[in-house]
Amino acid sequence: MFVAEGGIPARVAIVEPTGSGTQVVTVRAQDQNLTILLRERAALLPGDTINLAVSTADVHLFDAATGGRTEG
Repeated sequence: MFVAEGGIPARVAIVEPTGSGTQVVTVRAQDQNLTILLRERAALLPGDTINLAVSTADVHLFDAATGGRTEG
């Protein structure tokens, strides 16, 4: 996931700097808590609203019954 102009609106809950160019951000989006790793620093504060998008090339899906990775 990455911060984008359009996409899924999310409210920032926690911002954790994890190095000079990365940070872990916990957000609330569509009644779900999500934790994302941002590879660039963004000026985010708890309570901010951001929009998130997904790069399909970076998505990994898993079968809930087997725990194995699915293809596609």
